[in-house]
Amino acid sequence: WSLYLYNRVMAVCLPLDKCWSFLTRYQSERWKHIFRVVTNAKAKQEIDDINAYYEETIKLDLGFWIWFIWQIFFRSTTNILFLLGVIILGAAEVIKTRLTIGSFFPILNYTFKLIDGLSRISDIEHQINYWAPSVMKLQQALTRPQPLPTVENPIRLERSAPCRVVFDQ
Repeated sequence: WSLYLYNRVMAVCLPLDKCWSFLTRYQSERWKHIFRVVTNAKAKQEIDDINAYYEETIKLDLGFWIWFIWQIFFRSTTNILFLLGVIILGAAEVIKTRLTIGSFFPILNYTFKLIDGLSRISDIEHQINYWAPSVMKLQQALTRPQPLPTVENPIRLERSAPCRVVFDQ
């Protein structure tokens, strides 16, 4: 189940992360050159454009995370129902005297440890799912090719000599 949720996070959140980055850059650029926007009487249009893009992006973002939270809630409810089932089954076996209370406590303890381990794994998974799109985006940015190729045996220019640039057509 965790792998399915992780794949969904990567498939949905990477494009959403790009949308949020675009919106942040766009707003930053507009604030940097706000005098141009105001001088050209485009303030109302810019505010409407930014609000429309924000509403479009937040609708997709919130829709996905609400779905994700419901999936986590379903998984947690399943864990609690499993624990409750072990408690009820163990209590029934104790009442029927097939199981002693002393042998029921280790079973109950192991079940609590199992549920606790699953909840800790769930917390770690939540952190991974939260940060994975940003990490993937950073990884893509760092693996871009170099803008200028490295030339073998480059021509060394002397500092005191003039430099001539020729453009071939």
